Amino acid sequence: MKKYRIGLEISPHQLGAAVAAKQKNGWRIIETLHVPIAANTIQQSLKQVRASIARSIQQTVFGLAYHQVLMKEIRLDATLTDAEVYHYLQQQASTLFGKPANHWFLDFERLQSGYRVVAGLKQTILAGLTLCRESGFRVSAVDVEVLALARLMPTLAAYHPDQLQGLLWLKPTEALFIVAQTGKLIYAKTAPYCASTQTIAETVRPLLQFFNALYPQQSLANVLLISEESTPPLPEEFNIKIAELNPNLWGVTKPVQAQALCSLGLAIYGY
Repeated sequence: MKKYRIGLEISPHQLGAAVAAKQKNGWRIIETLHVPIAANTIQQSLKQVRASIARSIQQTVFGLAYHQVLMKEIRLDATLTDAEVYHYLQQQASTLFGKPANHWFLDFERLQSGYRVVAGLKQTILAGLTLCRESGFRVSAVDVEVLALARLMPTLAAYHPDQLQGLLWLKPTEALFIVAQTGKLIYAKTAPYCASTQTIAETVRPLLQFFNALYPQQSLANVLLISEESTPPLPEEFNIKIAELNPNLWGVTKPVQAQALCSLGLAIYGY
């Protein structure tokens, strides 16, 4: 029996959703949807998307934008249990994130060198969950776009196993740059972006310089590009490739809209 899941994300300009099914050797895209928010309220857009997806498909992973959360890497004893780590975060929330624990939903993952802690404001997350529930979605997990993109990268056509890879997502007013390895996020940073005044080279150069300053011993296999508008000319000085799904894992025969990639990363959460 196939397992279907909805990946749902809300941006300032549009609402995106993707439905994917887990299969034996990969995934299958059921559908992808994008609804502009400008002419509707967010709830109207959510209801429009929900009405387009079969009612039998219920499980939804709701994605938070990178700017909606705080992330920190901390060093703690690797032998601590999950309960002990969570207790520590509850006690140290004010120091780590500026507000007491009762203001945050806290989560963490174990890394080779410590722990990555993610904090999202309860008020923001509960408001999003309420909108989803009232629009007919059953949210089974909350994720973050940068983690979803890192998870998706091993399923892309230009993926290099066991090597660091960058991904540059050009949004209407922002460039999001992440570095990941084997589906795990290593680094994330945003920068202002305007397609009419900036080239890709002008956008990616300072982001790479900042990464190289923090990780001088690391090098990237390539940088994968997601552009929500028409793809601008690719600079020769950087090894930049268009982000496309691996057809052997997704069974796709034609490119998928760039806006759908993050939603697909959400939809494969937990697999």
